[in-house]
Amino acid sequence: MGEGYVRIPGIYSPEQIVGRKLVTDEVHAPGGHIFLQIMHCGRIAHPQLLPGGAQAVAPSAIPPNVKTWIDGVGMVPLETPRALETDEIPGIIQEFRQATVNAFAAGLDGVEFHAASGYQPMQFLSSSSNHRTDQSGGSAVNRIRFVVEALTAMASVAGANKVAIKISPAMPFNDLTDEQAHRDLCNACKRHQRPRTGVSPRRADGPYPGLPRRTPAPLPRSLSRRCRAH
Repeated sequence: MGEGYVRIPGIYSPEQIVGRKLVTDEVHAPGGHIFLQIMHCGRIAHPQLLPGGAQAVAPSAIPPNVKTWIDGVGMVPLETPRALETDEIPGIIQEFRQATVNAFAAGLDGVEFHAASGYQPMQFLSSSSNHRTDQSGGSAVNRIRFVVEALTAMASVAGANKVAIKISPAMPFNDLTDEQAHRDLCNACKRHQRPRTGVSPRRADGPYPGLPRRTPAPLPRSLSRRCRAH
């Protein structure tokens, strides 16, 4: 259910672990190192791209103003996702942990938790996509809960020094932005054995080449300092 694009790679099956081991062996042979970015698309998915035509899941049933590519069809608008039940959230956190276990089994040197670019972790962080009334919604402190718990689960596999987190507080890609929750998240990360934090800058010509030009909003200096890699 974490998939969201055509031909998106994964790390959830034995075959994928074996295939990635071929890559890591080649990288390690000359002395290189390699990390794996782990993501869950959340609402940035279409039923035609999910197993059995399932409905995408997200913190709340709020559709993004985004289109995606489907082979043979072209670009299509994304549909309204299904809001996750409270008791479903621990299962997704466990999936992030299992993906981390699988990554190390495949010989990766570390993993990066993708909490940026409007995907599911950022959907929990943002007040525009998270209208939950349980412990994972409402205040900024509650909205960072999913990310902190997933990060904690991933770090439990081989230590926080092998886990990075990527955030993009000022980049509106995939119809999201929420800087206050990111400030609270950075403070939480500083208390949590200081995992490495990467901040995505916002481009003047849009978050990625080819997307419409947007007026850039500078990343607050205080936030940039808090999120600097340790």
